[in-house]
Amino acid sequence: MPEIRRLGCRSADELPRIRHFSDNTQQVFLELVKKNIMNAIPAPKVSKPKIEIFKSEELQAISEVLKTNSTYRRYYLLFLLTINTGMRLGEVLGLKRKCVFDDYVVINNSLQDINGKMVDTPPKTAAGEREITITRDLSSDLKKRFNSGKIVSFDGYIFQSKNGTPLRPNQIERAWKSILLLASVPHKKFHVLRHTHATQLLANGVPLLEVSKRLGHSRASHTLDLYGHAIPGYDASLPNKISKIFNL
Repeated sequence: MPEIRRLGCRSADELPRIRHFSDNTQQVFLELVKKNIMNAIPAPKVSKPKIEIFKSEELQAISEVLKTNSTYRRYYLLFLLTINTGMRLGEVLGLKRKCVFDDYVVINNSLQDINGKMVDTPPKTAAGEREITITRDLSSDLKKRFNSGKIVSFDGYIFQSKNGTPLRPNQIERAWKSILLLASVPHKKFHVLRHTHATQLLANGVPLLEVSKRLGHSRASHTLDLYGHAIPGYDASLPNKISKIFNL
């Protein structure tokens, strides 16, 4: 049987060689850490998620269900506000009567479900606190909605349950699935209404900066990154415009 030699059994003459090997190994390791060999490995490409939107005919079908279905009719105004403003769901649910004016709404909070408890939170960035213009008809409908319930929300929320409590995001998402089924529209998240709003504004020539402010983005570049594909191209008409500008 071959001899098995353990470190503890080595002679005193062998110990310097062991220390020398250990020191060299440590130096090699430190050199690798200094160079960070991971820098030589190319980072994987991350593909951007495709932005979904609702088609015009899909919005019409959803609107028809909300106008005529007795169960889901109470969500029509919530839908109308979202598609006309691009507000986030938490901002819609957190909208208060004191923040509704004749031709605009003030966004300065968001209602979130945190561990099963509804919490009124401030905007994450300064840009999130903003004014969004709306039609006077929509403003009037929002004011009427607040006063229409048998129980008025103590916290002043426009959208509330029959008991005067705030509506929960998961409650809206559940109802949204049923509404889309009734409308024969393929399922897309409620948040897609926000994407649809932004995309349609840009496609119809609204300046990028204005859309960015409306959405509450802190950087216009973020808006461009998300929805730049919707901005119409003007390359074909540019030569004539440039000729008129410089007139040389």
